Amino acid sequence: MRSRFDSVLKPVDKTNSCDVMTLSEAVEYCKLSKPTIVKLLQDGTLPGGRFGSTWRIPRAEFIAAFEKRLRGNYKG
Repeated sequence: MRSRFDSVLKPVDKTNSCDVMTLSEAVEYCKLSKPTIVKLLQDGTLPGGRFGSTWRIPRAEFIAAFEKRLRGNYKG
């Protein structure tokens, strides 16, 4: 069954063996600003952690949390 979010959300590339995202990849995926993503990561709304000066974000958990948040904020 197709979701009303299919046109907004990118499909996950299952051929990519890397299971973590960079901050830039998360920004590109979500189509949100870098400060917004950082705020959501810092307050725990989206999963991820800092290693030194870089963010590392677990891809599957991030996408699931983002989609859940997106669907929860949908007023349709």
